Amino acid sequence: MWKGWEGKEPEYYKECAKKFHSLTEKDLIPILGETFEKQKEELEHSSKAFNFNVTPEYLYYSEDKWVRFYKDQKEQTISPAQHLILKHFDGHTKTDAIVQKAKRLPLNINSLLKKAIQYQILQPVPIH
Repeated sequence: MWKGWEGKEPEYYKECAKKFHSLTEKDLIPILGETFEKQKEELEHSSKAFNFNVTPEYLYYSEDKWVRFYKDQKEQTISPAQHLILKHFDGHTKTDAIVQKAKRLPLNINSLLKKAIQYQILQPVPIH
């Protein structure tokens, strides 16, 4: 495996990286064997869990989703004051800038964001 690479370890690792990045999912199945599917599912699950906790840089308020959420809620889980804050997410102002202003108010902005994203009242701005 190392034959011809003695003293050229950086080049060896670069070539290994090129080879690895050129592999397709189909190429990995014979290499990883039966564990491939299980590892793939675990990675997808971990990725979803991680991404659920990452707040997008830009969010926009969806009036349609708000109306649907408001009609369906059994108890008032988002107050009128919180709803006004959600309307500030216009897709152009950075999420963090709005959060910093909202932190001056007596409310848990992180909990509100999580709930609004979960119910798709706030949606990520598509990256162009």
